[in-house]
Amino acid sequence: MTRSHCFDTLILLVIIANSIKLCYDTYILDYHEDSLQVKVTTAIDHVFTCIFVLEMLIKSIAYGFSFDANSYLRDPWNIIDFAVVVSSIIDIVAAGNSLKPLKVLRIFRALRPLRFISHSNKVKLILSSLAHSMPGIISTLIVIIIIYGIFAILGMNLYGGKF
Repeated sequence: MTRSHCFDTLILLVIIANSIKLCYDTYILDYHEDSLQVKVTTAIDHVFTCIFVLEMLIKSIAYGFSFDANSYLRDPWNIIDFAVVVSSIIDIVAAGNSLKPLKVLRIFRALRPLRFISHSNKVKLILSSLAHSMPGIISTLIVIIIIYGIFAILGMNLYGGKF
């Protein structure tokens, strides 16, 4: 079931709808917590969290949670998904209590659109290729910085104070 095209498409649609909802949340930041818009978006957020928890549970049951070779937490993208889901659950629990410091975890809701990456093999390929090319990019950047430094020193010695 977790490898079916319909399941992946459904989860992608939920991620897109959740991203649209997160965009809408920026427009109601100044609203009071008792307003209808805030209550509705909070309820919708709870529904999205339940769907993501259900997806995590289905995948954990299908693949195993962490001990098998191909288990759920052996994939780095699933670790990101797991962290986002757990932070969402903690945020829901903290919203009902007076645990104000835990409301910082709402920042992790902004990472929910990153779940799109874990469902798109092409985007995964692009990001993994970019990550593998980072050492070459960094070494090239260091050479460029050294060359700029040499020319800056040369320019200061040749033209310093003459303009």
